[in-house]
Amino acid sequence: MQDEPSLNIERIGDATVIRALPTSITPQAGEALLGYRAFPKGVKMVLDLSGLLFLGSAALSVMIVYHKRVKQAGGRLVVAGLDDECRKVVETAELTKILDLQPDLASALEAVGCQAPAPA
Repeated sequence: MQDEPSLNIERIGDATVIRALPTSITPQAGEALLGYRAFPKGVKMVLDLSGLLFLGSAALSVMIVYHKRVKQAGGRLVVAGLDDECRKVVETAELTKILDLQPDLASALEAVGCQAPAPA
C-alpha cells in the first residue's frame, strides 16, 4: 500500500504507528487505511491522531475496523493523542467501550507493550 499524503506509517520498536497528518482523515485516507492489511499475529498498533482537528465518519470507521482486525490477530490497538473535541466524538459514539485511548504517543507505546521508547 502506498501512503496517502495525509498518512505516515512507521515502526517504532516492535509497534506499528499510523499517524494521521494535519487536520482530518479524509475519505481517501480512510480508504487507504482500510486497505492496510499488515495485521500479523500479536500486532502492536498505535493510531496517533494527535494532529486531527476534526473526527468524522472516515476516522470512526477506521478505528472500528482496526479494532476488529487487530483483535482477530490477537494484538493490541491503542488510539493516541485525541484532543478534547475529538475525544468527545469517540465518547458520544460509545467507542470508549472497545478502544483504549491514551493522551499521547509515549503513553500509547507503553500501553501496547512496545519494546522501544517513543522518539523525542
